[in-house]
Amino acid sequence: MHSTAQTAELTCPQCGRAFAAEIWLIVDAGERPDLLARARRRPARGDMPHVRRRGCLTRRC
Repeated sequence: MHSTAQTAELTCPQCGRAFAAEIWLIVDAGERPDLLARARRRPARGDMPHVRRRGCLTRRC
């Protein structure tokens, strides 16, 4: 299996600016151990990880 990502155009809910984000659809842990490690560092909240817009000046982004 191969890791697969797509670029999605999203809108920041805090500042309203559009930005492009890389969304991983399939992660092969053997191929991309860096992504597996990054996912494990996130706190388990029972929901999907969220994306932040880089450079947003609002406090909640």
